[in-house]
Amino acid sequence: MGLKRREFLQQAGWVLAALGISEAGWERLGDRYQNALAQPTARKLALLVGVDRYPDSPLHGCVTDVELQRELLIYRFGFQPSDILTLTDAQATRENIETAFVTHLTQQAKPGDAVVFHFSGCGSRVSLGDSPEVMHNSLVPADDVLLSKADRTVNDILESTLLHLLRSLATESAIAILDTSYIYPGSDKKGNFRIRTRPRPFIGQSSLAELAFREQIQSRINNHPGGAIVLAAAAPDQVAAEQAWSGFTAGLFTYALTQTLWWATPASSWQVILSRAAGAVEQKMGLAQQPEMHSDLKVSNDDLPVSFAGSLWNSPA
Repeated sequence: MGLKRREFLQQAGWVLAALGISEAGWERLGDRYQNALAQPTARKLALLVGVDRYPDSPLHGCVTDVELQRELLIYRFGFQPSDILTLTDAQATRENIETAFVTHLTQQAKPGDAVVFHFSGCGSRVSLGDSPEVMHNSLVPADDVLLSKADRTVNDILESTLLHLLRSLATESAIAILDTSYIYPGSDKKGNFRIRTRPRPFIGQSSLAELAFREQIQSRINNHPGGAIVLAAAAPDQVAAEQAWSGFTAGLFTYALTQTLWWATPASSWQVILSRAAGAVEQKMGLAQQPEMHSDLKVSNDDLPVSFAGSLWNSPA
């Protein structure tokens, strides 16, 4: 799946520009990723999730994202294949994803280990039973359900559940990459781009099983450092997209991140890649999708949406 250097340099520039990333911001994002994974550690663990086959509106590049990320971790950052667990399409149910996070990451990771969680798929927004007026970001698993007037319960993974899982890790060297978005813009396409948001104009309610699991995980985070970094494909009010290249489809953010990191050494290659981005913003996504980097993860209140401190645009270098 990897591209030859010449082909990548010809194609990647407009992707970076389409994502609306400044040179300084992209360097900070890449540096944080590399610093967390390139250091010698006792062990490096990863859980990679990609869902294309949704029941009512399939995607096409999420399984490819998993393949790109897996190749990067093994051949660029020295992960052992046996320490990388992948869940794609029908495997990636809500229960399977959450169980795999606990058994493969939480129960195995020790202080100083490196941990990566990657999700490519649709995002959405859900309400909780006790506060239906407050919307919460969520990740849509493979066992997504079609809502009816009688039952609006969904199987989504709450974003706050994921943050609790990240904070339950015993290591501070953890990264989550979320190539998804939560706001449905009224269409599942933007030009030639496919939007990674569940294409429904109404909001579902979180399942009791998800709420119980979140409460269970929350009880484990008191004595853990919670130093994870979240790399998000788009700001909360923007859309994340995927694009078809010659022979394959991939998420714009995952493609740009993984391919750029392949060529990020020596540092001068950043200049080469970014120089190809000039003038491409208006031709592609413009400023409609701007990746963010979040650290110091906080869930301020169970009845409030997840909040982050810091972003790709204003965090210190």
